[in-house]
Amino acid sequence: MKISVRHLLILAVVLAGCSPQAEQASGTQSDDNAGVQDVAVTDEAETPAEELWTADVAHVGPLGTDTHFDADEIAALLPEYEIRSGTRSREGEEFATLILTRPGAQNPAVEIVSGSDGGVIEEVVVYEAGRFADLRADIGDTFVSSGLTRADCWPGVEDRSGMVVCYAQNNPYLGYWFENADYTGPDGELPPADVLDAATIALLRWWNGEAG
Repeated sequence: MKISVRHLLILAVVLAGCSPQAEQASGTQSDDNAGVQDVAVTDEAETPAEELWTADVAHVGPLGTDTHFDADEIAALLPEYEIRSGTRSREGEEFATLILTRPGAQNPAVEIVSGSDGGVIEEVVVYEAGRFADLRADIGDTFVSSGLTRADCWPGVEDRSGMVVCYAQNNPYLGYWFENADYTGPDGELPPADVLDAATIALLRWWNGEAG
């Protein structure tokens, strides 16, 4: 049978119309791709930001006046920290403490001190910046930039000799502890104005007014 040039041209056009390129141009899909939808690729969910702490007479962050000095209880409230035991001396008496660090870090971020009866927590000392919301000043800030005045402050004694503690008038339960490396005392006296102005906040301390 003879195949004319005209028949060959018609066959070529038909075959071209069935090609994948032609299907894409016409907006149709082949059977192999039918029902397949594009899936958007998204990043893994981000870890939720830690909730910032506030402090008042009843609580500091998730810890409260009724929180027991118990490592398991505190670990459940603060799972972002690792916990180890420690001690603190005050007026010749030793108190047990729990030292909280960030995973892999050595320096303490938070220290929790037991009460004299070992029951509920007595104080919480924070050493890391950025832990609290709505503070008038934070770790590392200078006294002169804090907005506090000398009338808000008292000299440190015993193991905090040479330091100065100041309380904002609206929150007497959270102390701002300032330190100037060039000043060491004497006990019971506030440093000169220029020394205090240059002092920086070394820690923040909440105390439990209901602890025995």
